Amino acid sequence: QNDANFQSSLDFQNQKIADAVNRQFQGMGAYGGTDYAKALTGELVDAVHAMTAFGADPMPFKGPTLAILAYGSLSIRQYEDLDILVRRPEVDRARKALLSLGYRPVAAYSESQRASIRLSGHHEQFVNPATDAAIELHWSLNNRSLTHDSFEHRWWENRQSVSIGGVEMHTLGVEQMLLYLCMHGGKHSWGRLSWLCDFQR
Repeated sequence: QNDANFQSSLDFQNQKIADAVNRQFQGMGAYGGTDYAKALTGELVDAVHAMTAFGADPMPFKGPTLAILAYGSLSIRQYEDLDILVRRPEVDRARKALLSLGYRPVAAYSESQRASIRLSGHHEQFVNPATDAAIELHWSLNNRSLTHDSFEHRWWENRQSVSIGGVEMHTLGVEQMLLYLCMHGGKHSWGRLSWLCDFQR
């Protein structure tokens, strides 16, 4: 029943969402990868709708949400995949939502392996073979060895609202976003100049 209701709702809203996404891209003077970024944005809207329909509370971060908040445009900041955070008890629901959209896990873990990763890791990667869109489903924003369970709830405090494709979503609060960007840049040795530009914005 959930699948049928969700599909009906998705079909009804697809054109409205596509029009809203196109408006956010118009006249922005984008560079490289605009078509792919536009497609990813549509994928994000679908994923958020699906996860919500399956009873999860998705919080996208980086990607389109950061592009809108920091630059005011979906097309100026480049992104190659999507990142969505859910609470640990909601991971299975969010995972089922992605599977319902045609996404498949990048790694074919067994149930026991997946359970182990839930304890020691912080995300699972999915790809949609039909669109090549990639989503990282997070239940934490850092490896277990680098964080504490008592801190995890703080990512959900002071969330910001952002409109993507005409759909209101919640993402990290300002302080939480700055902290995460520092953690992410440091973990990857600040390998991209664009990560520093995000702070300037």
